[in-house]
Amino acid sequence: MLGTAGYECDEAWGHKAVLRALKRIEKYDLLFCQVSALEKEDKLLTWVLSRGKDIPVVACAARPREQVPKRIYDRCIFLQILFEREQLLSVVREALNNHD
Repeated sequence: MLGTAGYECDEAWGHKAVLRALKRIEKYDLLFCQVSALEKEDKLLTWVLSRGKDIPVVACAARPREQVPKRIYDRCIFLQILFEREQLLSVVREALNNHD
């Protein structure tokens, strides 16, 4: 959805691939990931909670935000799955605009 809206995106599947991508973080303006990835991979969660403050993080999950761990919810912009294209684009635009 983001690519068709004109955003340049890289995809990384799996926690190790995401961690490798984060080593090149200066290349990115935003990190989009699943809450479950943050819960399952301690290194990724640590990065997001500490070193990742330089870029906005959008975290998505199928569960409501009340069921997302507070430390993740407090740091990330939350987007509940299933979302419409316009909801996604609105969240991304807002995250990028508020970060500049």
